[in-house]
Amino acid sequence: MYRILVVDSSAIDRRMMHDVLEKKFSSSVELLSAAEGPEAAELVKNGDIDLLIVNIPYYSIYSDFAEVLVHSARNVNVSISLILTSVKREERIARMATRFNADGYLLKPYRREQLISLVENVIAQSRKGAPVKKEAAAADEEDFVRYLKLLENCIHECDYKKSKNIAKEYLGLIYSDHSAKNIRSGIINFARGISEIGRWYGNEELQKKLESCLERFFTNYNIQVRRFESSEIIEEMIDFIFVELEKFQLNTGDELKKVLNYIELNIKNGITLDSAAEHINMSPSYFSKVFKKAMGTNFIVYVTDRRIEIAKDMLQNTDMPVINIACELSYNETNYFSKVFKKKVGLSPTEYRQRFIADKKSGG
Repeated sequence: MYRILVVDSSAIDRRMMHDVLEKKFSSSVELLSAAEGPEAAELVKNGDIDLLIVNIPYYSIYSDFAEVLVHSARNVNVSISLILTSVKREERIARMATRFNADGYLLKPYRREQLISLVENVIAQSRKGAPVKKEAAAADEEDFVRYLKLLENCIHECDYKKSKNIAKEYLGLIYSDHSAKNIRSGIINFARGISEIGRWYGNEELQKKLESCLERFFTNYNIQVRRFESSEIIEEMIDFIFVELEKFQLNTGDELKKVLNYIELNIKNGITLDSAAEHINMSPSYFSKVFKKAMGTNFIVYVTDRRIEIAKDMLQNTDMPVINIACELSYNETNYFSKVFKKKVGLSPTEYRQRFIADKKSGG
């Protein structure tokens, strides 16, 4: 039987939660409750609690008892689910939920429907994926180390596009077969790893920028499960590192790599052939010839193709209106953007999104 332990110093809140959950789940779960203290600590020792619901007292954002209780519970049951409750501001409880890798949180006062919905989701997720296998966890750790090392090597080689692709590939791996809970921890660990890489290349200003990006994952609890937004923050961190690398002139002697990095970093900013040529101190006409010889296509076609690839990603992973996507990619006219997109892809942006959604639903 699925066992739920409710830990809250308020007897009234414990009783209310117990009654709501008992009425909803009746004989399918066993409900236990305790105040903060030895009784709660004793109940988690056996490792037979499936869901721990813990209240975080208002007077302490870093509740020592809650942290010790969660740590103790996970020591004996690695797959235990966790829900936090609190009267704190949402930003603070979101930070704690991320820090504790919780399955969700509730701000008091909450509606009964919110409690039931969250608990139903947690039970469904835990039954779908339980138990967590050590072999899978080890494989995840191996992937994390491997991809972070690949990213570090690409940054060291000053290859911006490849760095972004490595990050994108790893994020795809995280989102492919993990629960929302594991996505959160995976994304945050990866962001932490990028921040550590940045320490080797930057100064205090760079580190502040990287830590600011990392902070956004802690203060917005649900952002990690929104793939496009998470990808944008990770990409922003990589951008900050490469802008710093540019100051060191580490690409000296490799003008092609330097200009390709410049294109990728400015792809959304209305980049022109003249500005790219100026970046590597070439005349526009000479640069145009050199670029086409090296890349097998001319500058405008290359930049357009890259923008269309970004647009496809945005159409697939966001509900952003086409007019906003066009604006994001520095197209002043939505109709012109749609015309270019259709010429390259064979479908209008709206048709492409509809086709993608339909294929996804049908499993295609």
